[in-house]
Amino acid sequence: MDELSTVMDSKLTLKADMCQIDELSNKVDQLSMESKSVKDTTKRHWNLPEPVSIFFGRESLIESIHLKLQQNQTIALSEMGGVGKTQTAAKFVQMHKDEYQKIFWISAVSLKKSLSEILCAFGCKQLIPDEPSMETLTFIFLSKICEGSKKSLVVLDDFTEVIKDVTSFIRNMKEKISLLLTSQLKDWEDYGLIQIAVPCFQEQESIGFLQNELSAASQHEISILGNRLQSLPLALHQAICYIKKHKVPLHKYIEQFEACRESVLGMKINSFTEYDKTLLTVWDLAFAKIRVESKNALLILGMMAFMDNRKINKNTFSYFDKVDEFELNEIISLLCQYSLVNERNDCLEIHSLVQKVIRYRIEQNQFVEGECPLTLLEVVLLKIEVSFKDLFANGDHEDLWYIHVFRL
Repeated sequence: MDELSTVMDSKLTLKADMCQIDELSNKVDQLSMESKSVKDTTKRHWNLPEPVSIFFGRESLIESIHLKLQQNQTIALSEMGGVGKTQTAAKFVQMHKDEYQKIFWISAVSLKKSLSEILCAFGCKQLIPDEPSMETLTFIFLSKICEGSKKSLVVLDDFTEVIKDVTSFIRNMKEKISLLLTSQLKDWEDYGLIQIAVPCFQEQESIGFLQNELSAASQHEISILGNRLQSLPLALHQAICYIKKHKVPLHKYIEQFEACRESVLGMKINSFTEYDKTLLTVWDLAFAKIRVESKNALLILGMMAFMDNRKINKNTFSYFDKVDEFELNEIISLLCQYSLVNERNDCLEIHSLVQKVIRYRIEQNQFVEGECPLTLLEVVLLKIEVSFKDLFANGDHEDLWYIHVFRL
């Protein structure tokens, strides 16, 4: 009974902390939007991902996407997390971006705010009314930026829930410009979209992927690892990054994975599928190494678990007292080496499944001993809010940098 009470108290505290962080982050966002109103007349694309560094196969899938978009069809790439939906969409954009006049890559977690950002970045801030509706933002976006052109492509990445704003956006965009979205949700045909399921790799695909990146490993060991990782592309990618960084013989990595996997499989976590547990095992191995290399790196990773996973301004962590600028750059480099974080345009990205695993470990007090990343994040946000207010009071708007800190 005492144990149950402790768990409930922990969850209530977590919820209260999250609400406070949400309130703080909204204040920061309102202040920082004022600095994003200068038109860039050279801008063609917005927020495109970097070229995919490790990618394998999917040729027929990408060709199918290309063909259907040419036929003016709206596409939803669907299936569970970790199969490579986002990477496939990014590879498609990388291969075919010259066919479009403008491309916009939008995180569905913050659709409305992202549209406001785009309008500001393209010089349409003065057209945005106070408290605009999704319909208004979409109308301005289509008429002033895309001009209703089929040569504009919008990629809506990582839809986690179908809400009114989402359906309104899809309804108004569909058939006016090219639209591609990724989501773990299914039944997109109900909204008039062509649904394409992105499967896990077949056994030979996972073997080919591993052979392509780990050429020195034996066929037998590669086959075993592919099987252990259930041919899940994200797990394979993470394992490759770990093995390359530490130059671990493949049989040693398999031994480490098996030892860690045994404890993970014993956990009764209703929200975790067997694929989630495979990813949890892969990432637990990485967390253990990072814990030894840099405790501060783990703390920053913990804070990122509660932030907008697609656009975290790295300057956020300059307000984190435990690190200086040099160490922060070292930490970001370390997290990128493990492929837990990607960096582009001074912003950091983290996979939503990595966040899910980290939040679970934090909730179980199994992430960083003696530290609470949520508490640290709250302190950071308070400092950012004070800093923004000081800059505005002094009229020093040019020094403002743009930040997203959204509660998930």
